[in-house]
Parts: sequence; structure tokens; C-alpha cells
Amino acid sequence: MQVHVKPDGMREDIYGWMIVMDPEGRDDIYQVFAQVFHPSDASPWLSSEKYKKSVSNPLDPNMDEDEILEALDATLLSQHLTKDECDDIVHMVFEKPHTYVYRIQLPMSYCEPTGLYKVCFWAVDSDCRSSEECIVYFEWNAKRCCIHSF
Repeated sequence: MQVHVKPDGMREDIYGWMIVMDPEGRDDIYQVFAQVFHPSDASPWLSSEKYKKSVSNPLDPNMDEDEILEALDATLLSQHLTKDECDDIVHMVFEKPHTYVYRIQLPMSYCEPTGLYKVCFWAVDSDCRSSEECIVYFEWNAKRCCIHSF
């Protein structure tokens, strides 16, 4: 799992990555969800849900190979995963059947409260069965800027 921040205009888009394995195939995976919560010390929100996003189409390992490998390289460089863990993921994604990579865009505005945000990821299959929940945290730091208008 990786959370990757990429600037875009007046907000920053965070991308959550989830690898889903289903022996019944791609058509059995209904959706992948990400639920973002405000920091526990950010008044007045105090750990309340910020939003929930979902995707239903995985990345294509052939067409999106460069993007998947770049995300893994960034994760390795940031020391969120070891080289062996990245190699295991590459093996799963590109060599094992019924393994799918999902990317969920999680928009964050510059004016968001500073703190530790919790993100829960899970997948749901066509029989409405949920996968185990994967929980990750990312720290959002305040950005100061000044706009002068004359």
C-alpha cells in the first residue's frame, strides 16, 4: 500500500494503491473503497469521516506497467517498503494470475487541517463479501502562502 502526494493546482491529489487478489477473477471484484478520516486532534472534526471514494476498474499491467513500477520505485526510495517487498509485489502483479492493482485518487485541499489522516482500504466482491480492511496513515502539513491583490 502506498500513499503518494502529487501537486495539482490549488489542491494536492493523494493516490492510494491497493493490490487485490481474487481466485474467481477480475469480474468477481465489485469495487475497491478508500475511506478517509480527519485527524483525531482536528477540531471540530475529531476523527470523523472526511469522505469515501471507490473505483471499479483496475490498472492494466501491460498498458500501465510504467506507472505501477514508478509508484513502487517511489515507495522503495521513501523506505515505506524494502527491495524484497517491492520484488514480491512485482512478482504478484506481473506474474501471478488473478492479481489486480487499483489506484484511488483522494483529493486534499491546501486548507485542510494539519495532522495524521487515517485511510481505510477494502474491496467488495460480487457477492457483497468484504476483504480484510487495510489501514494506513499519512501526515498532512499546513502550507502557508500569501496572495497580494492590488
